[in-house]
Amino acid sequence: MKKLLRNIMLVATAILMASNISAQAALYAVGGSAALGNWDPTNPAEFTYSNGVYTLELDEASSSFKISTSKGSWDQFNAGNLTPGAAITNGGTVKLSVNKDGGDIMLPWVGVWTITVDLNAMTFKAVTETPEPDLTETPLYMTGNDGSWNPGNPLEIPYDATKSAYYRANVVFTNQNYEMGGNNHYGATCKISRTKGSWDQFNAKGMCSSDDKTIMIGTPGSLYLQYCGNIPIERDGTFDVTIDLAKATILLEGGSTSVSYPDALFLCGNLVDANWDPSFDGAILDPTDDEGVYSISDIELIPEGTNTHCYFSFNTTTGSWDDVNKAARYGATSKDEAISAGQTATVTNGGSNPNAWMILPGIYNFTVNLKEMTLLVETSSLGIENIDANNNAPAVYYNLQGIKVANPENGVYIMKQGNKATKVIK
Repeated sequence: MKKLLRNIMLVATAILMASNISAQAALYAVGGSAALGNWDPTNPAEFTYSNGVYTLELDEASSSFKISTSKGSWDQFNAGNLTPGAAITNGGTVKLSVNKDGGDIMLPWVGVWTITVDLNAMTFKAVTETPEPDLTETPLYMTGNDGSWNPGNPLEIPYDATKSAYYRANVVFTNQNYEMGGNNHYGATCKISRTKGSWDQFNAKGMCSSDDKTIMIGTPGSLYLQYCGNIPIERDGTFDVTIDLAKATILLEGGSTSVSYPDALFLCGNLVDANWDPSFDGAILDPTDDEGVYSISDIELIPEGTNTHCYFSFNTTTGSWDDVNKAARYGATSKDEAISAGQTATVTNGGSNPNAWMILPGIYNFTVNLKEMTLLVETSSLGIENIDANNNAPAVYYNLQGIKVANPENGVYIMKQGNKATKVIK
């Protein structure tokens, strides 16, 4: 790899256009150089204000930094920390957000850069005329793909000039337990870096998926180039890997897919017989004749307390929560995602903390397709038969604090009638 023997000059421009930011609001940068305060948030570099434009010029090597609208302790600095929502590319514009937990901003390569921040549109743009260094002689490195996590001896992904990208065929991805975002997960994952050695060296030059999103097979996924985090993969299998640093994308496709489906799935949630009991094995979704498809019929869900809806997800084993969390768990794509009878929803591998679906009380049939990663919920014939029974049951009322009310009036209440709960206004 050709080495660039020059000092960096970083020209940072911030155009402050938001009406909620004063005309001369301060903007700061901190990084690993004397000019950037040597990572001291109490002594960062301050942008110079001139005609609505904030600039900062550096004449020494410093390709990673943080920018913030406040300074002081790290808590104070990070409270105004501005984080880009995708990889930084030359001339590319990415969205910014205030994220106290955001990582460092890293420029793609050493050079003289002009950075523009529009706080009204919350966008970030970096431009340089310094040519991109020739990286074709140096491979990228991957760990974790086959269950191996050795940053000193990772899998090499060479540069393929015919594809203008880094490429390797038949890379094996296996399901395993891993931690990401403070939660334990189970599934296929890996890490990618531009260097190898210790974990500090590997992570410092690494990359991860934008917003920690799962990389879907056959669809290019966006990469951050700021730090090295776990990259979750849609499913285990053997795939061809293409990494395009110019576009900051990773693509997994082709290859052979040898998916390991669980023996059964277990419905867990507001079951009438077992409320969120991980040891309960009375709601087993057995495999059907179709590979990766599981189903169960006539399962009754009832709300807990004064809730009007029921919640559920799926486990691949039973036992204690520790036992359950060591295996795959499947849930919704977002927290408390609403689903109704007759609707098909997307299923995701949620690790030890999957999102639950939310549904009205009733008796349902469930079909989970792990090949297509979908869930279908249908009303059971038993549920239809029990509608009249619910209508004839005595109604009990609770206020929104969960206290039973004998004679509700002039307010909003939760009415429970049989196994049905609804919100009513009196």
